[in-house]
Amino acid sequence: MKTQFLNFRLLSVLMALLLGLTSCSSLRLLPAGQMKTETQSVDAGSASSANVQIKMDAGKLDIKGGADSLMQGTFKYNVESWQPAVNYNVNGDRGELVVNQPNTDISIGPNQVNEWNLQLNNEMPLEVQIHTGAGESILDLSSLDLTGAKIETGVGSTDIDLGGTWDRDINTTITGGVGGIKVHLPGDMGVQVNVESGLIGVTANGFMQDGQTYVNQAYGNTPHTLFVNIQAGVGGIELLSP
Repeated sequence: MKTQFLNFRLLSVLMALLLGLTSCSSLRLLPAGQMKTETQSVDAGSASSANVQIKMDAGKLDIKGGADSLMQGTFKYNVESWQPAVNYNVNGDRGELVVNQPNTDISIGPNQVNEWNLQLNNEMPLEVQIHTGAGESILDLSSLDLTGAKIETGVGSTDIDLGGTWDRDINTTITGGVGGIKVHLPGDMGVQVNVESGLIGVTANGFMQDGQTYVNQAYGNTPHTLFVNIQAGVGGIELLSP
């Protein structure tokens, strides 16, 4: 009976994910063309902080710090309609950066390439929103002056580095579909992780567990706390701390 229930839950999660993808995408094979590599740089202008939104439907996404400007990006793709759109506006003293894959057709063939390597500025306070559909994501946010983060993943593997130390409380939300999620967390800053899971296993060596809540040894003993809320469907979650 329990096995039948778990199988039903698994089928429900997979169907929900598929419906979610098809609601905004067309599942058809797109022809691969000539490989293109583009670089773009975005200057912060008069902004003293920024909201960064990154949306990639399919491919490999690599994000890290170290940009001299607000963002420096290299985009490699071989489907013409996957040319990324980069838009930036300043409202008052706050910048609004959107990096988007404008064509939402999801390729399922072996020859399509879509790779984004993005660097963000370490000095400017940033609120980051990242959405990925299918593929691999390596998101190193540890060196950013992070004010908050919201990360949504679909199908694939996601490696998130939140191992920085910040002089403010940080609230982050991670939503996963199908695949493994690995989260690197700081050791010298208090951390509280709440996991709302579907069919997943959680590995959290070095953390104390109370139900669905995990805390590190520094929790409650530092001026500021990193709060992480994880909602996952099918796969595994690994919490890592130095």
